[in-house]
Amino acid sequence: MSAQRWPQKGLKRGCTGWPQRTHFGAATRTPNSFGSPSSVMTEYLRDFTQRSSVLGWVGPACYHRAMTDDLYGLHFDTALTPQQLFHAHVVYGRQYPAVPRPPRKANPKIRVGYVSGDFYSHAAAYFLLPLLDAHDREKFEIFLYSKTKKTDAVTARFKQRGHWRELSADDAEAFQMIQADVIDILVDCSGHTPGNSLSLFALRPAPVSVTFLGYPNTTGLSQIDYRLTDRIIEPEGALATEQLVRLPHGIHTYRPLNDTDEPKPRSGPIVFANLGRAKKATPRAVALWNRILDAVPGAELVLNVERALTLPEYFKIFDKLDIVLDTFPYNGTTTICDALYMGVPVVTLQGDRTCARVGASLLTHIGLPEFIATTEDDYVRIAVEAARDRVQLNALRTGLRARFLASPLGNPRFVVGDLEAFYVEALERV
Repeated sequence: MSAQRWPQKGLKRGCTGWPQRTHFGAATRTPNSFGSPSSVMTEYLRDFTQRSSVLGWVGPACYHRAMTDDLYGLHFDTALTPQQLFHAHVVYGRQYPAVPRPPRKANPKIRVGYVSGDFYSHAAAYFLLPLLDAHDREKFEIFLYSKTKKTDAVTARFKQRGHWRELSADDAEAFQMIQADVIDILVDCSGHTPGNSLSLFALRPAPVSVTFLGYPNTTGLSQIDYRLTDRIIEPEGALATEQLVRLPHGIHTYRPLNDTDEPKPRSGPIVFANLGRAKKATPRAVALWNRILDAVPGAELVLNVERALTLPEYFKIFDKLDIVLDTFPYNGTTTICDALYMGVPVVTLQGDRTCARVGASLLTHIGLPEFIATTEDDYVRIAVEAARDRVQLNALRTGLRARFLASPLGNPRFVVGDLEAFYVEALERV
């Protein structure tokens, strides 16, 4: 099979046919579906009234959906600074008026409501299910508010983890439902990703509101009190409209949705991989992958795997991989945890924005800081040096599962313990 180039229309995904050597050219990447960086940013910097008039949008619901989709898309643009990204989110939040905080009512247990459109076999389920399982049910009563359009067997698992509620598309009705449930803390798990409920959070249905996990940035809403993060993802000086709460053990605790085999040693040519979405593969990342391939004779590179694979088929792919190369500036999250759980180390490049620091957080919390690069040259060096030491790769491969399960990434009590302590403290402040 001849070398493949990216980007090209109809690129054959790795692992459905293994390329001898997948090499990337210097072709200019076409803008993604969210529009060009300059035009999108210009739109954001306009006054709300002017923008609505120019684009012909009618009503807050239409405006919310258009802006929230654009905000998510901006993270794939390397031309924008963190300050510009923050400002775009602030502009989004300006459309919602200030509202008073509802008073807290006495409950026998602290009532926590998790709100998501991803209560199905979505990447979020890998993190939400172990978190829900680890909650102390003697002290916390859990409600799940769903805007999930797709339902499957994983949805059934969620329904067993708390009081299940189907959220109305009408924010006023959803507001009344949450108030009737006397929720103490309402948690947004979607941010500006599809199916979010941020327009509901703007109404302040609960005494305390929190956002975390589903989105790598601030929401822009002053009505959300806290954003949960850690010192690596958002160090001092990070920008957010919410108060940043840095949990000691991070915010990610992971469990795959299916049983997997224990990782086994590998031999043969080195196989690198990137299993993330194609739109995360920026020209800068592509250039570094080229350099790595040039420096490791006989190496192969597998690119984002065909999503039609079943979960068991997907996880079997890791049996054929040696090193995962993370994307930047938008890092992976689930794909990094998949790899580490399956014994495959990940090289990440730590950047200057939230979405470019998640990989560093995950690797720190599992104890692999040596795979975190701070410069592009570092990224290449780490990948090449790791590829030249098959003995060490196999030692990692056979030991990473145990290390993962002993770390905050694999033992949910670390993260949930921090989370519950925060919930108690946040309510005491009301």
